[in-house]
Amino acid sequence: MKIYLDNCTIQRPLDDKKQSTGYGNYTEEKEKMFEGMSLEDIVAEIKQMREAKP
Repeated sequence: MKIYLDNCTIQRPLDDKKQSTGYGNYTEEKEKMFEGMSLEDIVAEIKQMREAKP
């Protein structure tokens, strides 16, 4: 099982009714984006991004 979390996924409110079906192939894009990264790498990058915010 693959889990993809990006900034939009983490920060989007659960009651947001303005979601659309979007475009493109989300899974393919994320596979390319996170290729060669472990879950630990991804989590570390998210933490680093959060710490860098003012």
